[in-house]
Amino acid sequence: MTNRGFNEILIFVTGSTPQIVTETIYALAIKIPSIIPHKSYFITTSRGRKLIQKNLLQGNILQRLADELNISLPLIDSFIIAKDAQGTEIDDIRSESENTTIGDIITSFIREQASDSTNRLHCSLAGGRKTMSFYIGAALQLFGRSWDKLYHVLVSAEFESNSHNDGIPPEIMRTNISKIKSNIKSTLNDETLLPDYTITSIKIYGNTKYGLRIEKGKITIE
Repeated sequence: MTNRGFNEILIFVTGSTPQIVTETIYALAIKIPSIIPHKSYFITTSRGRKLIQKNLLQGNILQRLADELNISLPLIDSFIIAKDAQGTEIDDIRSESENTTIGDIITSFIREQASDSTNRLHCSLAGGRKTMSFYIGAALQLFGRSWDKLYHVLVSAEFESNSHNDGIPPEIMRTNISKIKSNIKSTLNDETLLPDYTITSIKIYGNTKYGLRIEKGKITIE
């Protein structure tokens, strides 16, 4: 795709695995052409925000990754935190009402960001509850444009099962760079846009704002 001077917007749904942030940033940075975000957003819970702040920011992991890749990364200060009906931040997504709330938040945010034609959205399916991944994928199908991207970065088994919840340290990435690059190149391509998946049926259900609650017959994907 010809570079149209987009604002590259990276959007995560995150929970207890903040390492997906460093994995995704790394994968996009080594793509050809590389993608360096101008802005990063994190749709998460109060607990998810604490983990990112503790493990990625206070631990200086992101800055070390940026130095390793010789890139500039935006400040991570854009957290969209799920709140209950009383305005209290949600610690985790457990109940039906909490799932409905996070679905509305994700869908509304994707629609808002996609309304700006100068933005190109890079959305990650990895991280957070499985319902959060579903919602961000469905929302991008509804409101995304042809230039927006949906990713699920895959890493090989030894990295997937590693204990680095604060992100894979740069020195490990560096010593395994050939293996990581080979793995990413074989999995991270335009096919990750899931071009064969389309929403064919949406019904308004209950009081869900955008009709995206997961119920039998609610949304049909083929």
